[in-house]
Amino acid sequence: MTKRHRSRFLLVRLGAQNVGRRLLRSLLLGLAVMIAVGVVFSGFVTGWSLREGILTTFARMGADLVVVPHGALVNITSTLLTIQPTDLVLDAALGDKLRAVPGVAKVAAQHLIRASVEGRAINLIAYDQATDFTVESWLPAGEKPVAATGGLLVGERVALKTGEALTICGRSLVVMGRLGRTGVGPFDESYFITFSALDELVAAAVRARAANVPVHPPASSPSEGVDATHHDHAAARAECLPSIAQDRVSAFLLQLSPGASAEQARFAIGQIPAIKIVTGNPIFTAARQSLGSLFWGVAIFGGLLMLAIFFLVSLLFS
Repeated sequence: MTKRHRSRFLLVRLGAQNVGRRLLRSLLLGLAVMIAVGVVFSGFVTGWSLREGILTTFARMGADLVVVPHGALVNITSTLLTIQPTDLVLDAALGDKLRAVPGVAKVAAQHLIRASVEGRAINLIAYDQATDFTVESWLPAGEKPVAATGGLLVGERVALKTGEALTICGRSLVVMGRLGRTGVGPFDESYFITFSALDELVAAAVRARAANVPVHPPASSPSEGVDATHHDHAAARAECLPSIAQDRVSAFLLQLSPGASAEQARFAIGQIPAIKIVTGNPIFTAARQSLGSLFWGVAIFGGLLMLAIFFLVSLLFS
């Protein structure tokens, strides 16, 4: 037997003798360690699952504040997820000013357009994937967000199914996912695309509008005038999107940082002219803001528990 094997055997022998000499202490120590490991592991798994569930729930509580044009009509609901149909717009550069307001953590822009599809009007809402926190959070678990271009999301009340296509201005957009039911009518009945996809639709609408421009002859008879008027009406009906100005949005959805006061944020934002501020449910805001404090409290408690276990082990071996 080599020297290394003798050393290992000696260590095992000494350990067995130590356990046998103080059997009760060793059993209590092993039991304490097993209980501690089980408590820590189960606490971590339960806490993480609880945290994910709370995060998902609070992510679906919508915005704390919504900034819209001054003349826009707002249907206030308990959850601020999107905007109401309006033709009024805001400058997209206003988003940078809102992000600079103390207490504002997230700013998400949305642009609502009334599009024409197969002779009927639909609500088409463009959003920014990089800053969104109210649209894609309603996707079922495991579903990937919509691609930047060539796809769209639909609300729960829309009849289209995942994988089906919707043609707008000659462009085919595939339904990449269906959002969960929110109970907010304008949200559940709308179609959602990214701003880059909206830019492509606007370009397609410009081409379609140019192709439908009527050509009037230099001289026309009364009957020809009737025909020309009929052609104008057909061209108007063929318009799939209204004229959309660049760098314009319909609203900004704001989420406050933990500890921020909604009243102070409203006062600071209220200094900006020609806007209206809509406040969400203050209970939702307070609950979401306290989530971070709750998580850190659980983490600190777990750390203190581990420290107590180490202290107990040191006492048993002293």
